[in-house]
Amino acid sequence: MRRRAVAFAATFTLVAGAAHAMPARARTAGPPTSAELSTTTRLPDRRAVVIGDRFYSVSTEDGLYPAAGWHTLGEMGGFWTPPLKLLDGMWFGVGGQWLGGAQARAESFTAGQGYTRIAYDTGGVKVERTDVAPDGVRAGLIGLRLTSPTARTVRLDVDAHSELMTAYPWGSTTPDQKAANLPDTGAYENGVLAFRERGTPKVPGATAHDFAAMVAADRTPAAHRLGAGYRGPQDPPVICPSTGTTPDRCDDTDFGKGTGGQLSYDVKLPAGHGTTVWLAVAGSDHGTAEARSALSAA
Repeated sequence: MRRRAVAFAATFTLVAGAAHAMPARARTAGPPTSAELSTTTRLPDRRAVVIGDRFYSVSTEDGLYPAAGWHTLGEMGGFWTPPLKLLDGMWFGVGGQWLGGAQARAESFTAGQGYTRIAYDTGGVKVERTDVAPDGVRAGLIGLRLTSPTARTVRLDVDAHSELMTAYPWGSTTPDQKAANLPDTGAYENGVLAFRERGTPKVPGATAHDFAAMVAADRTPAAHRLGAGYRGPQDPPVICPSTGTTPDRCDDTDFGKGTGGQLSYDVKLPAGHGTTVWLAVAGSDHGTAEARSALSAA
């Protein structure tokens, strides 16, 4: 996990440098021309970050969510609305094939100013995934553009696994994140996966809290499921210990106390014309009303 943190830092510096490398005339004459950087190599090893002023997400450049970070070991990736983590990740299955998995590996990754884009080919349906974090709202958006050479209806499965926790305390503080983090609960409400953590940690000085995370699309799901897993191709997860030696790659650590769910959609694809499904992730450390408002805004 430390090696991958270094890879992320290098990639992020490169993207930031690209913006600063524009000529002075381009920076001052008007709105800047969008700069993009693309790669097709080592996508599972490179970190991808999408940042707004109230939301950010961290994944790998193939669109998966291995455990990342060391302040609280393995829990610093996923979807965040500071100071709160919302989800370990979201995963997408198209026609039974998980994007980023063995049957539908990512073909390319592109980073632009405020967004990322990943291309996949499932062997019949091409998918372009775009992640963006709009400013001013505690939510992020993921757009999946699906294109088929023939008319068909394809099943889109969306897995989400919650991990409602604050950025601090860390795994090594006293008290640590194990003591502060409480178990999440999951529910389905009118097309929305709703995750919640409520209670008072049994640590000195702790107060009651109400954390919420919500996931929904721009259409009504055909089915939904709830359960302990739901991590796409990372299910069942490799759970690493919170201390001691860890494998090269983990999906979660024993700091985690989240839960999961799935939303499924039947998407009609006309021949040769792309159809885009937009999904939103939103949350709040002030209860469900604020999280639902952010979801609606997104």
